[in-house]
Amino acid sequence: MKTWNDGKTIAIERCVLPLDASLHKGSSGRVGVLGGSARYTGAPYYAAMASLQAGADLAFVFCAQEATLPIKSYSPELMVAPVYSASDFDPV
Repeated sequence: MKTWNDGKTIAIERCVLPLDASLHKGSSGRVGVLGGSARYTGAPYYAAMASLQAGADLAFVFCAQEATLPIKSYSPELMVAPVYSASDFDPV
């Protein structure tokens, strides 16, 4: 009887590199997430945290100026930079 994960575990193990003492910060990958606003801070946070859980070393969140402090307060592991403001866009 086959199960849903036959072979998937082996495929995932091949994608994730083992830790090595010679690696430094950023050697296992860097991720940049663009998104977020004052009302919507969760999606960029969860996307960046998922990348860290998947094995990336560095996760950057590029977000609205209004979302910078809330996202920074969620986790010290993320690097958060304001790159735009909600006032830069026309109201919809």
